[in-house]
Amino acid sequence: MKLLELRGITKRFAHTVALDNVDFDLLKGEVHALLGENGAGKTTLVSIISGVYQPDSGQILLEGKPVTLKSPRDAYRRGIVLVPQHPALPESLTVYEALALFLDKSPSRKLKTFIEERLRKFGIEVDLDKRISLLTPYEKVKVEIAKALVADAKIYIFDEATSLLGHGDRELLYKIIRTLCAEGRGVIYITHRIDEVFNIADRVTVLRKGRKVLTRRINEVTREELLEAMFGKKLEEYAGPRSASTHGEGLAVENLTVQDDYGRLAVRNVTLSVKYGEIVTILAAPGAGHREFLEAIVGLRKPVSGRVKVNGIDVTGRDPSFIRRMGVAYIPDDRLGLGVAPGLAVKWNLVMRDLDKFTTKVGTFHKFLNDALVKVLEKVGLAPDVLPVPCAELSGGQIQRIITARELFLREVKVIVALNPFYGLDYETTSLLRKTLIDLRNSGCAILVATEDIEEAVKLGDRILVMREGKILKEFSGSTVSARELAKVLTL
Repeated sequence: MKLLELRGITKRFAHTVALDNVDFDLLKGEVHALLGENGAGKTTLVSIISGVYQPDSGQILLEGKPVTLKSPRDAYRRGIVLVPQHPALPESLTVYEALALFLDKSPSRKLKTFIEERLRKFGIEVDLDKRISLLTPYEKVKVEIAKALVADAKIYIFDEATSLLGHGDRELLYKIIRTLCAEGRGVIYITHRIDEVFNIADRVTVLRKGRKVLTRRINEVTREELLEAMFGKKLEEYAGPRSASTHGEGLAVENLTVQDDYGRLAVRNVTLSVKYGEIVTILAAPGAGHREFLEAIVGLRKPVSGRVKVNGIDVTGRDPSFIRRMGVAYIPDDRLGLGVAPGLAVKWNLVMRDLDKFTTKVGTFHKFLNDALVKVLEKVGLAPDVLPVPCAELSGGQIQRIITARELFLREVKVIVALNPFYGLDYETTSLLRKTLIDLRNSGCAILVATEDIEEAVKLGDRILVMREGKILKEFSGSTVSARELAKVLTL
């Protein structure tokens, strides 16, 4: 039985055709995966299913009956819930208050008990009394999942839900999805991890440039066929040679101790160094202290004790703009919160941190600006026509390319610090960013990357450090360690 059917869905934004005559359906008790590179139309399609957007043409049927989904609230009343790629939660409320608001119910002891029992059934652990504004991006994703599970929905949509989750939480989500399907519900699952598709999906659909190019049962398709459908060409992994030439300390951290937002010790007396011409990756599970560690390095968080030096100069406790002027680039994982100003055009997001470089004494832009911006966009695979587009209208992968262009190519960079830079990115964008970092390492940059993805830690790191509970547990050579060895240490 078809829970959902889309026929000939078309959606345009100005002169861009986001979806072009797309058909899609979801069966009862099924996981239907949706793949495509960033900007392929996946998020637009599920935004239409969840009532965020209305199609320009085409038809939506729920259990065989034509419907018009006028809003997310309308979709929710019809049994459709979305776990979005970027959490959208009321920052001033507690987790419990946000869940009550979503359910459109007044807070009460009975409601809180119901929510607690519902989350306990699925094994979801969240602090209901914690304020949303104090949550990490990882914790906000868990709240979005919790929000979906407290609803008695027929159709669940997960849009890159595992991007910030550690291995244990990913496995829990897979178990939850199987439970939902066993109860006769349907799941639409968007992911950039192709291995997940083979692990969890019954069917898979691939979108490319707004069009459907493939729908198959998962046992009838190969990884290579999916990649070719997504990108229209054969792709090879980029894995540059390990660094053979290093010199001097670009970044030195000595006995650093850092608190989290609640005053608890998140980083405990950590010492490390990154040489010029080297990539060091920190592999950590969510909440291990790597976020606070990197934030202290780039000036977003004051350390309790210890020292941070860039090229031998003490920058401990200095503000982010000073550290940036020292040639340090920072790529955050909170793209919409820290990476860009969503309401501003791409052009402004590229230049706003270095306005003095691009403006004259009277405040007008230099004539060479547009040419410079076009060149850096070319380096990250973006066309010049994105310059006037607000970042809020772009995909996560496009936003990451813009952050990369601004941080790494518009000025001289000596040290690069990146937090979960690959999360939520498609295969091609991941390969491009990995190649960019390796090329910059080979040109002499010192690079520190903290990631929760074991595969990326192995592919990228000349040295790999495993962090847990705010401490470095062990160091490995990137040229000899396997993902299996790292997983064992990470999950001890």
